Amino acid sequence: HSAVQYGWEVGAWAYGKMMDSFVRGGEHSKAVRLWHHCREHKPQVIGVKSWTIYIRALAGLGKIGGQVDLLLEQLKADGIVPDSLLLKTLHNACVDAGDEAGACVCRRLHRLLQKEAV
Repeated sequence: HSAVQYGWEVGAWAYGKMMDSFVRGGEHSKAVRLWHHCREHKPQVIGVKSWTIYIRALAGLGKIGGQVDLLLEQLKADGIVPDSLLLKTLHNACVDAGDEAGACVCRRLHRLLQKEAV
């Protein structure tokens, strides 16, 4: 690891902890604002974990329903490969939002991810 890469990893961890604490504290809009700030100004700290927290924050604001395709496009544009936890989080958020089509997409992607892991 280079010093720069180590710094990014520590930064990603710190920003992730802040966003997670905002979500756990019910301050979803603060978490979303911090995520957008990082994505714009510190994209190296945005990874699959911060995306998962971002999805939880959006769900807390009631902004997940009908957004699965857009979120998956943004993930792809950021070069982020969804992991099992991200897909489960997105699926549960869709179910809670009554977005059955989105939940179905997440289930299919999760099954594909499990097949690739075998």
